Formats: sequence, C-alpha cells, structure tokens
Amino acid sequence: FTEGHGTLYASDGRTRSDAAKKYGSGGLVQGKKYMLSLTWNAPMEAFTEKDQFFHGVGVDGVYLPFHKANQFLGMDALPTFIANDVIKMPDVPRYTAEYRKHLSEIFA
Repeated sequence: FTEGHGTLYASDGRTRSDAAKKYGSGGLVQGKKYMLSLTWNAPMEAFTEKDQFFHGVGVDGVYLPFHKANQFLGMDALPTFIANDVIKMPDVPRYTAEYRKHLSEIFA
C-alpha cells in the first residue's frame, strides 16, 4: 500500500492543523469506481444466513477489508456480482445471463 503514496493517496486524510478531517479521506482517486465480480462454490445461504459459515454478514461483508482499502483511496463500489455453487451446482448459462443483466443495469 505504501507504494501508492503520492499516486493513489496523499495521506490518511488527517492533519495536525485540521484534526476534524476524517481518517481515510486522503485518497487521490475520487470519482473512480470498482466492481467485484466473484465466483464461489459456496451457496448464497453461506453468506446470508446467520447460522451458516459467514454468519450472515453477506457477500460484501466478507470483502469488507477490500472495500475499505478502496474507500481509503477514494473509490466507490459498484454493486457486487456473485455466481454461487459454481462447482457443486454449476449453471453457466444462468450465470452468464445474470452477469449480462447485472452489467446492463449498472452501465446502461
């Protein structure tokens, strides 16, 4: 991350003279967007149900550190796409149709 200093971020956003400035507001790539496009063998329930593996935090909750790193740089997340059960219950035609729909809704 340090390699991006001066290019991707100027500082952590705070200064000694302006203590009110928020931590994480020093990113230099404001206005840029990113999108996660994911494939998992885990079913969606593994992410969304409290008694499942990820304890109901959701897909983006699993990727919180990644989202926060990008937010630190000033970027905004676009809606995440995920294809689930890609090994146990593969359905490539459905994934393809859902991905095309996802992209058309975001970039229309």
